[in-house]
Amino acid sequence: ACARARGTPAAKKRRGASEAGALASAGGGELGALARLAAEVAKLTLAHDLATNSVDARALDALITPLVGCNAAEAVDGAEEERALLAAAIGALAGALGGAGCARLHFELCQLSRDEAAAVRLQAVRALAALYATLGTDGAVHVAEVVPAVAELLEDADETVEAAARAFLKEVATATGEDVATLIKG
Repeated sequence: ACARARGTPAAKKRRGASEAGALASAGGGELGALARLAAEVAKLTLAHDLATNSVDARALDALITPLVGCNAAEAVDGAEEERALLAAAIGALAGALGGAGCARLHFELCQLSRDEAAAVRLQAVRALAALYATLGTDGAVHVAEVVPAVAELLEDADETVEAAARAFLKEVATATGEDVATLIKG
Protein backbone atom coordinates (compact mmCIF):
# COMPACT_ATOMS: atom_id res chain seq x y z
CA ALA A 1 0.00 0.00 0.00
CA CYS A 2 2.76 2.43 0.91
CA ALA A 3 4.62 1.66 -2.28
CA ARG A 4 1.69 3.10 -4.23
CA ALA A 5 2.02 6.43 -2.41
CA ARG A 6 5.80 6.52 -2.89
CA GLY A 7 5.57 5.47 -6.51
CA THR A 8 3.32 8.25 -7.75
CA PRO A 9 4.70 10.27 -10.65
CA ALA A 10 4.68 13.45 -8.57
CA ALA A 11 6.61 11.80 -5.76
CA LYS A 12 9.16 10.36 -8.18
CA LYS A 13 9.54 13.70 -9.90
CA ARG A 14 10.18 15.42 -6.56
CA ARG A 15 12.71 12.86 -5.35
CA GLY A 16 14.29 12.09 -8.66
CA ALA A 17 13.82 8.84 -10.53
CA SER A 18 17.14 7.30 -9.53
CA GLU A 19 16.56 7.86 -5.81
CA ALA A 20 13.03 6.41 -6.05
CA GLY A 21 14.31 3.35 -7.89
CA ALA A 22 17.09 2.76 -5.37
CA LEU A 23 14.69 2.98 -2.45
CA ALA A 24 12.12 0.71 -4.08
CA SER A 25 14.66 -2.01 -4.82
CA ALA A 26 16.40 -1.93 -1.44
CA GLY A 27 14.13 -4.62 0.09
CA GLY A 28 13.15 -5.01 3.73
CA GLY A 29 9.38 -4.66 3.38
CA GLU A 30 7.10 -1.68 3.40
CA LEU A 31 8.21 -0.28 6.75
CA GLY A 32 11.86 -0.78 5.86
CA ALA A 33 11.35 1.11 2.61
CA LEU A 34 9.49 3.87 4.41
CA ALA A 35 12.23 4.14 7.02
CA ARG A 36 14.91 4.36 4.31
CA LEU A 37 12.85 6.95 2.44
CA ALA A 38 12.36 9.02 5.58
CA ALA A 39 16.04 8.82 6.50
CA GLU A 40 17.23 9.76 3.03
CA VAL A 41 14.83 12.64 2.56
CA ALA A 42 15.26 13.85 6.13
CA LYS A 43 18.96 14.37 5.39
CA LEU A 44 17.96 16.63 2.51
CA THR A 45 15.08 18.29 4.33
CA LEU A 46 16.84 19.10 7.52
CA ALA A 47 19.99 20.32 5.79
CA HIS A 48 18.85 23.90 5.73
CA ASP A 49 20.31 27.23 4.79
CA LEU A 50 21.92 28.52 7.97
CA ALA A 51 21.87 32.11 6.69
CA THR A 52 18.06 32.15 6.37
CA ASN A 53 17.32 29.30 8.81
CA SER A 54 14.94 27.85 6.22
CA VAL A 55 14.33 24.27 5.16
CA ASP A 56 14.64 23.15 1.54
CA ALA A 57 10.96 23.18 0.47
CA ARG A 58 11.53 20.76 -2.41
CA ALA A 59 13.11 18.19 -0.13
CA LEU A 60 10.38 18.71 2.45
CA ASP A 61 7.70 18.07 -0.20
CA ALA A 62 9.54 14.87 -1.12
CA LEU A 63 9.03 13.67 2.44
CA ILE A 64 5.53 14.97 3.21
CA THR A 65 3.80 13.61 0.12
CA PRO A 66 4.77 9.95 0.60
CA LEU A 67 4.49 10.11 4.39
CA VAL A 68 0.92 11.42 4.29
CA GLY A 69 0.13 9.02 1.45
CA CYS A 70 1.45 6.11 3.49
CA ASN A 71 -0.68 7.18 6.44
CA ALA A 72 -3.75 6.99 4.21
CA ALA A 73 -2.78 3.68 2.60
CA GLU A 74 -1.76 1.96 5.83
CA ALA A 75 -4.96 3.15 7.53
CA VAL A 76 -6.85 0.85 5.19
CA ASP A 77 -4.36 -1.97 4.55
CA GLY A 78 -1.87 -1.87 7.41
CA ALA A 79 -1.56 -3.35 10.86
CA GLU A 80 -1.96 -1.30 14.04
CA GLU A 81 1.82 -1.29 14.59
CA GLU A 82 2.40 0.21 11.14
CA ARG A 83 -0.23 2.90 11.70
CA ALA A 84 1.34 3.78 15.07
CA LEU A 85 4.83 3.98 13.52
CA LEU A 86 3.59 6.27 10.76
CA ALA A 87 1.84 8.56 13.25
CA ALA A 88 5.07 8.63 15.28
CA ALA A 89 7.00 9.56 12.13
CA ILE A 90 4.63 12.51 11.65
CA GLY A 91 5.29 13.59 15.23
CA ALA A 92 9.05 13.29 14.78
CA LEU A 93 8.99 15.32 11.58
CA ALA A 94 6.85 17.99 13.23
CA GLY A 95 9.31 18.16 16.10
CA ALA A 96 12.21 18.66 13.71
CA LEU A 97 10.37 21.35 11.76
CA GLY A 98 8.76 23.19 14.66
CA GLY A 99 5.31 24.75 14.76
CA ALA A 100 5.63 27.21 11.90
CA GLY A 101 7.78 24.87 9.81
CA CYS A 102 5.21 22.10 9.57
CA ALA A 103 2.39 24.14 7.99
CA ARG A 104 2.27 22.02 4.82
CA LEU A 105 2.34 18.76 6.78
CA HIS A 106 -0.44 20.05 9.04
CA PHE A 107 -2.55 21.14 6.07
CA GLU A 108 -2.20 17.76 4.36
CA LEU A 109 -3.25 15.92 7.52
CA CYS A 110 -6.28 18.19 7.95
CA GLN A 111 -7.26 17.35 4.37
CA LEU A 112 -6.79 13.65 5.11
CA SER A 113 -9.28 13.96 7.97
CA ARG A 114 -11.96 14.58 5.34
CA ASP A 115 -11.36 11.31 3.48
CA GLU A 116 -14.32 9.10 2.61
CA ALA A 117 -12.86 6.09 4.43
CA ALA A 118 -13.37 6.03 8.21
CA ALA A 119 -10.03 4.25 8.71
CA VAL A 120 -8.23 7.08 6.90
CA ARG A 121 -10.03 9.76 8.93
CA LEU A 122 -9.08 7.93 12.11
CA GLN A 123 -5.42 7.71 11.04
CA ALA A 124 -5.43 11.41 10.20
CA VAL A 125 -6.59 12.19 13.74
CA ARG A 126 -3.91 9.87 15.16
CA ALA A 127 -1.22 11.57 13.08
CA LEU A 128 -2.46 15.02 14.07
CA ALA A 129 -2.42 13.90 17.72
CA ALA A 130 1.22 12.86 17.34
CA LEU A 131 2.01 16.21 15.72
CA TYR A 132 0.40 18.21 18.54
CA ALA A 133 1.84 16.00 21.29
CA THR A 134 5.28 16.77 19.91
CA LEU A 135 4.73 20.49 19.26
CA GLY A 136 2.95 21.36 22.52
CA THR A 137 2.38 25.11 22.72
CA ASP A 138 4.21 25.60 19.39
CA GLY A 139 1.20 23.90 17.77
CA ALA A 140 -1.03 26.84 18.72
CA VAL A 141 -0.20 28.45 15.38
CA HIS A 142 -2.30 25.75 13.66
CA VAL A 143 -5.29 25.51 16.01
CA ALA A 144 -7.53 27.74 13.88
CA GLU A 145 -7.01 25.32 10.96
CA VAL A 146 -7.30 22.01 12.79
CA VAL A 147 -10.31 22.69 15.00
CA PRO A 148 -12.86 23.14 12.18
CA ALA A 149 -11.45 20.13 10.30
CA VAL A 150 -11.59 17.79 13.28
CA ALA A 151 -14.81 19.29 14.71
CA GLU A 152 -16.56 17.94 11.60
CA LEU A 153 -15.66 14.47 12.89
CA LEU A 154 -17.57 15.01 16.15
CA GLU A 155 -20.65 13.88 14.24
CA ASP A 156 -18.92 11.15 12.26
CA ALA A 157 -20.93 8.03 11.39
CA ASP A 158 -18.07 5.90 12.73
CA GLU A 159 -18.06 5.91 16.55
CA THR A 160 -14.33 5.25 16.74
CA VAL A 161 -13.57 8.29 14.57
CA GLU A 162 -15.95 10.43 16.63
CA ALA A 163 -14.37 9.33 19.92
CA ALA A 164 -10.85 9.92 18.58
CA ALA A 165 -11.84 13.40 17.37
CA ARG A 166 -13.33 14.27 20.76
CA ALA A 167 -10.22 13.06 22.61
CA PHE A 168 -7.93 14.83 20.14
CA LEU A 169 -9.64 18.20 20.58
CA LYS A 170 -9.26 17.90 24.36
CA GLU A 171 -5.57 17.05 23.88
CA VAL A 172 -5.10 20.07 21.59
CA ALA A 173 -6.63 22.37 24.19
CA THR A 174 -4.33 20.97 26.86
CA ALA A 175 -1.17 20.95 24.71
CA THR A 176 -1.59 24.42 23.23
CA GLY A 177 -3.51 26.25 25.95
CA GLU A 178 -6.01 27.40 23.30
CA ASP A 179 -9.76 27.69 23.93
CA VAL A 180 -10.85 24.98 21.52
CA ALA A 181 -14.49 25.00 22.69
CA THR A 182 -14.90 28.62 21.58
CA LEU A 183 -13.39 27.81 18.18
CA ILE A 184 -15.82 24.90 17.74
CA LYS A 185 -18.81 27.12 18.49
CA GLY A 186 -17.50 29.55 15.88
